[in-house]
Amino acid sequence: MPLDGCINHAVIPSEGISAASHLFALIVESELRAASASAFSDESEADYLQASIAAMDERLSSYALIARAAISVTVPLLTRLFSEKFAHLQQGRGFSDPTQTLEELYSLLLITGHVLADEGQGETPLVPDAIQSQFMDVMETDKHPVVILCGSIIKFAEQSLNPEMRASFFSPRLMEAIVWFLARWSATYLMPPDENKENASSDNHKAKHHIKVLLNFCEEDNQGKPVLDLIIHISMTTFISYPGERTLQELTCQELLHGLVRRKNVCVHLVELDSWRELANAFANGRTLFSLNSAHQRSLAQTLVLSASGMKTPEASSQYVRNLTNHMTANLVELSSRSDLKCVAEQPDIILLVNCLLERLRGASSATEPRTQRAIYEMGYKVLNSLLMFMEVYKHESTVVYLLLRFVVDWVDGQIIYLEARETAIVVGFCMRLLQLYSSHNIGKVI
Repeated sequence: MPLDGCINHAVIPSEGISAASHLFALIVESELRAASASAFSDESEADYLQASIAAMDERLSSYALIARAAISVTVPLLTRLFSEKFAHLQQGRGFSDPTQTLEELYSLLLITGHVLADEGQGETPLVPDAIQSQFMDVMETDKHPVVILCGSIIKFAEQSLNPEMRASFFSPRLMEAIVWFLARWSATYLMPPDENKENASSDNHKAKHHIKVLLNFCEEDNQGKPVLDLIIHISMTTFISYPGERTLQELTCQELLHGLVRRKNVCVHLVELDSWRELANAFANGRTLFSLNSAHQRSLAQTLVLSASGMKTPEASSQYVRNLTNHMTANLVELSSRSDLKCVAEQPDIILLVNCLLERLRGASSATEPRTQRAIYEMGYKVLNSLLMFMEVYKHESTVVYLLLRFVVDWVDGQIIYLEARETAIVVGFCMRLLQLYSSHNIGKVI
């Protein structure tokens, strides 16, 4: 069997398909039994079940290869198991400890995600060949076995928005699996570009019609917008309701949300959602999201700025970026202008605020594109004097100095090819002053 997941079912005899389905059923049964047993186990034998999703990728990918060899059997199996576990969870609510069932659902989400979709690796992944070549006789989208399975998982994920359900069942660990699944699944099935619908593995009309039936589920004119809106609400929930859960928030920022804005056809709908505007407003003007760590601040800022590509005009994109960054720059300018800055600068909360704002501006700078370049230039220009002040005040605070220099590097790198002579002179002059300040305080130091 090829290792890239491409399986030609025409050359797999019925005995092979039967053997693969039986083997996969045994694997899933074993995984669920181990997951259930690990729920209350403190022994080292359970460590591999508690490993990160990334660490389990190789094992789960091998399971997916087996499942795809008998996809017509394994997809209904996964649907049945997922429905049973979810029903068991609801039936036992308030009466029994759900930990074992939650661990089983965690494993099912990871296994199913690998079966249904491939990793993008920088490109929009196609529907796996094994799925394209099966279920040819299904003519209605809502009756497609893959759609039924995906719909079940999406409905389950939606339950995490209910505060009572979230408190009862949706642990940070289970939310990690949900966010990971949505990130991997959405890259293939959510608002797929038109060319993906034409890339059926077979040239015949029936195969092309089948792939359209499957992908119609989350097209723009079907369930695409409601599912996209749900994903944003789930993302906000991970930020607000799971403070300090770094792995969960990393998956949300760097995998789920960042994956969405890589596709312009998704951004067009993303920026029209009230939920996305609420996220952008909370990030730009609120205090809640300052609880994210610095790397996630940077990633979320980059993601929000990249979504500007979905605006209808360059002017709208620029205004969107200005609205997103004006409060950040105003905060830095106001702080740097305080008469007591040298007295308060070393306070932990002030250092944290400065670091967060610098990371956000750095993330925005790294998302510079032609239609947002001017707004990003203005963002950096507003804080030039503030940066010089902070370089002086924080000369012995290496973390702040490092972030400050990193922001300047990213900002200049994104701007330099667009600048006219006057603007270039301003930027070069600022950089020279900054370097002089840095060198006067940091001779012999390397950051």
